[in-house]
This record gives sequence, structure tokens and C-alpha cells, in this order.
Amino acid sequence: MEKISIAGPAELLAVLPYHLGFQPRRSVLVACFTGRRMELVVRLDVVPPGRAAAAAAEVIPPVLDAAPDWAFVVGYEDVVGECRPLSEALAAALGLEGIGVAGRVTVRGGRWFCLTCDECPPEGAPLPEDADVPGVAGYVGLGRAVLPRREALGDLVEPLSGKDPRAAPLARRIEAWVLALAAARAAPLEPMVGGDIDDWGGDLDDAGDGADDGYEEDGYREDDGYGDWTPSGAERLVDEALGTWGLLLDGGLDEVLAPAGLRRSPSGEIGSPPSGRGSDVAGTALSVLAGSLRDHRLRDALIAWLCPGMLSLELLEPDIVAGLQEFLGPRPPAAGCWDGTVGQGRARGGGGSGEWHADALPDLVAARLEALVRCVPAEHATPVLALVASHAWWRGDGARAGVALDRALELEPEHRLCLLLRKMVAQGIRLPARSA
Repeated sequence: MEKISIAGPAELLAVLPYHLGFQPRRSVLVACFTGRRMELVVRLDVVPPGRAAAAAAEVIPPVLDAAPDWAFVVGYEDVVGECRPLSEALAAALGLEGIGVAGRVTVRGGRWFCLTCDECPPEGAPLPEDADVPGVAGYVGLGRAVLPRREALGDLVEPLSGKDPRAAPLARRIEAWVLALAAARAAPLEPMVGGDIDDWGGDLDDAGDGADDGYEEDGYREDDGYGDWTPSGAERLVDEALGTWGLLLDGGLDEVLAPAGLRRSPSGEIGSPPSGRGSDVAGTALSVLAGSLRDHRLRDALIAWLCPGMLSLELLEPDIVAGLQEFLGPRPPAAGCWDGTVGQGRARGGGGSGEWHADALPDLVAARLEALVRCVPAEHATPVLALVASHAWWRGDGARAGVALDRALELEPEHRLCLLLRKMVAQGIRLPARSA
């Protein structure tokens, strides 16, 4: 992420909601710093005074994992003093671990109050206007916005309602794609003759939406790139899946996601989908994206690629790794920032990441994944939510990860990956962020 300068506590208070993505209420934040770089922000809900010490102890392990040089504690309260017990308990727990607390403040009623300095006015000081804080402009330039409350994060990962007329036909298409891949994997030596995918496209027609698969007719794949080699049906479907994911990450499907409210780039533009688009291309792309995440090998491959350190590439099939390299372009570095050249494989849709500042790309990927959730019927949303949660947790966004997991487990309470991620988030377990 590009350097965002913050001068003093008041400016830190202005940028914290942008860092979180929502306006905190009745909670205490611990902002952890290494030198002058903010590395981790931990948020706790306000608790009764008798539970403050126990609540503080729960967040010390993830803070120690971040190994900060110092911390700053901020409380947000509606009632005078309701944050003080937890704020004091956190400062004491950090001090016992040798982490210095540079200051403690409370935000209430549009003003901030210092809790550690006798020279600060007891009546507090007004919070600065966003327009007066250069650091806020830096976050806005990266596409950040502030939701009014944490609960609003749930709206970002709410799947397509079953009452929506698009839901049932799309669900049938997703199921047809999943069945086609399973059947192709069971017969890996039988190639699809002539590179056609009508074996599963016909199933989609039979599903009752009256649409052809749309690939050849719409030019969705103008050149299959296989030359004289005839791949198996499974290989073709895997390539179609990874190629479609490359398009999504590169902005080639932003028009498909636009009905779900994908935010526009700072320039006001969104990427263009592949040429010759009929409405069926959206259904085809969405069925491939959602259906591919029902396949554990493809799901794990995407997590490994998008979230370096969460899963080693060495655990994946070599052919899938080669497909990731070809279709998804450069892998994000372990630090969590893309290099601005996403999706340069043969499925590149164009008009995508080149319009965005490279430092905005982690947030842009998250926005596209969340928009995908909103385009997918609820019965097929859990695997997409698992990917959203994995990416959010890899980026250090525990709030978004937690909200996505809550919704996923409402839909599929026994989903094993989501249960594992839930334990990781609850216990603050962060896997090493290293390139595999």
C-alpha cells in the first residue's frame, strides 16, 4: 500500500474508519504500529467492567503475532466512561507484554477526549473534517469508503434472493456445470471432440432457461489455444474455469457484476466484458465461477493463488498450477499488494486493472468477490463466501472475514472450510504470509 501520512492522534481518528471500512460504535480499537507503519487494527465490542480483563487477554495473541513496536488505543462510546474499563485493561495487558501504548483516547459525540494527558482540555476537541486530513484522501484514492455501521458489511455479502427470477435458472446452470466437471473427471481419457463444450451446454438448455452456452457464438473463447493437442473434457472445463476467473480478476466481467453494485474505479469507469455479449454470457460466466468453487481442487487453487501463505502451491496438481500461471497472471506478493498486472493469460478480457492504481487492487479484488456473492443464488453462495472470507482474513480484515463466515455458516452449517476459518478468525490465527 502506498504511504499515507498521518500527523497526530486527530488525523489517526479520521482515517481509522476508512481503514476498517465502517464507522465503529461502542467498541475499542488497538492500532498497532511498526515504526510509523500501521500494521494491524484489532476491534473489540464494549464489555461490562468485570469482563474487561478477560476480553483484553483474548486479543493479545494476534497482537503479539504482529510484533508491533507500539500501540494506540481508541474507544468509541455513546455513554461517558463505558469504554474506559476495556481501554485500561488493554493498555495494561499490552504493557505486560512490553508493547508501549503511546496514548489512549475516547471518541464521543463528534469529539475526541484524551485519557492519558493532563494537559489536554477536559472538554475534548472536535474530530477533524475528512477534507482537512490528507490521509483520508489517500484512502479515498484507493477506493475506500466508510459504511455507517459494521452490520452494513453483511449487505455486501448477501446472495441473490430465491425470489429473484434469475435465481432458479442460474442455480440449475451451476448444478449442470458441477455435474459436467464431475462426469468429466470420472472419464479423464475421453476428450471433447473438436473442443466443443456442448456436452454441458446442452444440459443448460434442458434446465429450462432456454439459453445456449454462448461460448462459441459470442466469441467468449475466440482461440482455444490448444493447437493440435486435444485435451480431455475435464482439462477443458478446468481451463474454462480458470480463464473465467482470470476475466473476473482482470475486470473483464465487471459489466456482469455491475447489477450487483460493483463500485466503479476512481476514474468512474468499469471494465468491459468480452466482446459480442448477449445476456447469456453473464449466466455462463456466473455458472462457471460459482460451479468451479464447488470443486475442492479448484477452490483450494484459487485460495492458494489469491492468498499466498494460506496454502502452498506445492500441494496443488501441477496442471492446475500451470493453469493459474497462464490464466490469472502474476500472483500477488505475500505482503498483500498486487503489482497492477493482473490477468495476462490468454483469457484476458482487457479494460480492467490497468485503470486502477496498483495499491488499490487488493480492495478491488475483494469488491469483485463480494459482488460475485451478490450475483449467486443462496444455495450456491457458501463456497464463494469461503473465498471472500479467506481473502479478507489474508488481508487482515477480520470484520469482513467474520461477516462472510457468519452468512456462509447460516447457509451451510457443516461447511468444513468455513468452520476451520471461523476458528482461525476467532483465535486470531494468521498463517505465515509467504510466497509458496
